[in-house]
Amino acid sequence: MEPSLTAAQVERVLVVHADADTRNAVETALRNAGGGGLSVYAAPSLGAAVGAAQRSAPRVVLLDLVESLPLALEVAAQLRGRGCYVIGLYSPLTAVGRDVDVLRRAARAGVGDFVPLPVSEAELAAALAAVPAAGATAQQGDRGRMVAFFGPKGGVGVTTLALNTALAMASDGEDGSTALCDTNLQCADAAAFLGLQPDRDICDAVADLDQLGPMESYLVREPGTGLLLLPGAREPAAGQQVAPDDVARLLIALRKRYANLVVDVPSTIDLLTVSVLELSEAICLVTEPLMPTLVGTARCLEYLESLGLAPDRMHIVLNRGAFFAGALSTQEVERELGRKVAVTVPYEVRVADAADTGRPLLTQRSKSDFVKAVRQLARSAPGWMRGNGEDTA
Repeated sequence: MEPSLTAAQVERVLVVHADADTRNAVETALRNAGGGGLSVYAAPSLGAAVGAAQRSAPRVVLLDLVESLPLALEVAAQLRGRGCYVIGLYSPLTAVGRDVDVLRRAARAGVGDFVPLPVSEAELAAALAAVPAAGATAQQGDRGRMVAFFGPKGGVGVTTLALNTALAMASDGEDGSTALCDTNLQCADAAAFLGLQPDRDICDAVADLDQLGPMESYLVREPGTGLLLLPGAREPAAGQQVAPDDVARLLIALRKRYANLVVDVPSTIDLLTVSVLELSEAICLVTEPLMPTLVGTARCLEYLESLGLAPDRMHIVLNRGAFFAGALSTQEVERELGRKVAVTVPYEVRVADAADTGRPLLTQRSKSDFVKAVRQLARSAPGWMRGNGEDTA
């Protein structure tokens, strides 16, 4: 079935683009896709966009992201403040090497969807059909948020915490509203932690990126909570063919479809890792109460901040708290890092057993201190992703 524009209650659309031919092409495609039911207006530049919106009161604005991205993001913020739903227009053919950065920054600024140029009627119809009803814009702000779990070294429990936190978020939210993406392209194990044997993975989704079908066809469902998992690479050779920019584009596509996106990030700091962390509203930096790990964590924090990642986006998660006599306390860890610990997750011997059986503790109705801490983490993450949550030790 073709997407229905009337389902999204779109009646007025403003097209903002400096090139007259492009504007005309978009307007024509809109009128054809809308079957004559749309009122289409135009603005010849980003600077004229807000004034044109005041005059025409559009529900949707198609906004050029290429002319000047910083100005486009400022204009998008003003338009969103007026209740407009903003769809970004970008030109992959003329923005080679920077189109993913454009999409990443625009998505973080609240642009709701993206349509590549030259436009197709099918792309426009699909984008407009996904526009929320006018009264649902505020609730839509809670959708499409992304939290990344990352550790300065392997073995600190990143996958365990990402997986259990995603399970907790899925169990507390609407069915199918939470997705977990395993971005490990070499030795992915999130599916095994859940006892699942998927027949598709992140490599398949990337290969089909320009012709993605229903996203659910690439994900597997955990039956108890409804969590949707996009597995990491099943074969390392296939993972080597995946580019970091393609993973970023895939995550943007996932964010458009799910209210909460949890990402399990490999421990190596490379282009893939940096790309994922830049795209995330919140980063859970997982560490453990061992001095060598804390030294690496401190260096990791310093390096990530040097890349421009704001300190308030990074939240320290102390895993395996007090897991042996003499281990550093939460307070000692905070002194060593010079940062507050957001959540301390206590050591739980059954976590390893749960991984062996493919039944995480969150699916076993466990009331252990580990599960309580993970649920606290799951409750805190949405606030962090919206940028208005506070860390609580």
